[in-house]
Amino acid sequence: MTQLTRERLLGLTARRYLTCDCPELGQVTIQSLNEQEAAEYQSHVWTAKGEYSPRRAQDQRRRLIALMLVAPDAGHTRLLRDEDVDALRSLDNHSCSRSAETTPAWAWKSLSRPT
Repeated sequence: MTQLTRERLLGLTARRYLTCDCPELGQVTIQSLNEQEAAEYQSHVWTAKGEYSPRRAQDQRRRLIALMLVAPDAGHTRLLRDEDVDALRSLDNHSCSRSAETTPAWAWKSLSRPT
């Protein structure tokens, strides 16, 4: 195994992508999050005063969907904007759940760590 160096660590900036089939939605392409996106996603449930916000926690799955769904083309642009999170509230729960859960657990794990 190769020894970790500063240059190698700081060079791990390439996103990873995975395309999988979702019966309700068709083919879905998801992207890995970078460290900043993951930290912002995880800290979203806390207010500026450091208090847990149940209201913000309710949006977590929708926020993850908005962050990870991307176009399947070479540009991999996000399909949804941050302001679309509220609009996802009105989606059929089954379809919304499937978009978040269609990817097998091994794939989420592989996207959450460097390759």
